[in-house]
Amino acid sequence: MPSPWIILVVALMAGGCVRAGPDGAVRPAPDARIEVDNRNFQDVTLYVIRGGARIRLGRVSGVGTAVFTIAGDLLRGGRALRFIADPVGSRRLALDEQRHVFPGDVVALVIPPS
Repeated sequence: MPSPWIILVVALMAGGCVRAGPDGAVRPAPDARIEVDNRNFQDVTLYVIRGGARIRLGRVSGVGTAVFTIAGDLLRGGRALRFIADPVGSRRLALDEQRHVFPGDVVALVIPPS
């Protein structure tokens, strides 16, 4: 049988990912989107960093575009998120940008040509 403290901690952690609507129904925190325009010839892997955790969003092909979802649980409090575009097969960091992102936002990110 799990400890009551463990149950309490898990319940509190899960509660941060949801919010009550006007009708009192509990809903998950809304996501945000990031629209990436890669104007560089190299493919890049896009990461979001929050609180030291590096989370992979996906890959954007060279001279291409992509749209990724940023999970609502990363957006709590509208804290600043850092986006890193890491060129595939290169040690060079193409882009490192910090932005405040809120639930429901659509963020546009342009990776410039090298």
